[in-house]
Amino acid sequence: MKEIGLEPMVNLNMRLGEGSGCPFAFFIIEASQKMMRDMGSFEDANIVNDFLIDIREEKAI
Repeated sequence: MKEIGLEPMVNLNMRLGEGSGCPFAFFIIEASQKMMRDMGSFEDANIVNDFLIDIREEKAI
């Protein structure tokens, strides 16, 4: 990985071999996909967010 300039996705310092982190990485990827796909929104939960300020719309000072 050093020769091609990559860093491990997860580094747990377990030294169990090259393939030990792969199942763990797939679990993280699948869990994040499920969260993005199935996570509710404010509208789904009927949460009123009129009082919140969307900081993404503010201009940098």
